[in-house]
Amino acid sequence: MTPLDFDPKRVLLLNSNLMRPPVTPVALDYLASSLEMQGFQADILDLCFATSWPGELDQYLKNHLPLAIGLTVRNSDDCYYQSQDFIIPRIGEIVHYIKQRTKRPIILGGVGFSVMPERILEFLDLDLGIWGDGEWALSEFMLRLSEGNEPYRSPGLIY
Repeated sequence: MTPLDFDPKRVLLLNSNLMRPPVTPVALDYLASSLEMQGFQADILDLCFATSWPGELDQYLKNHLPLAIGLTVRNSDDCYYQSQDFIIPRIGEIVHYIKQRTKRPIILGGVGFSVMPERILEFLDLDLGIWGDGEWALSEFMLRLSEGNEPYRSPGLIY
């Protein structure tokens, strides 16, 4: 495969949560399992546990060009009265970094995203997200995308 080719059966699932203490993104395991049952290779990159940001993501994108990138938004803020830290701009930095390196679709999802999907898509200047439970919806979207069939008819998709 040349560097310009994308892998039609590979999906990157990315945890964008950089807050400490770290919280394991169990939902990404569920998504990966669902995708793998549909014949996809699901790679999980957890930026919270990455030893270098953006190094590990950069290394991944140099070696792999997935069909799409799923990005989880667990929270929109840190849920702590003292700091009231708004997290979405940091996720925007991750999105911007990805956009600079690939034109592959970025699909948002997660609990934080599902609370206000349209506003987050607008804030991050993205086009795609999955509202609610993503195991079936993301698999359906990826199948349709990989086969060239109307991916925008996938249930749960916000665009």
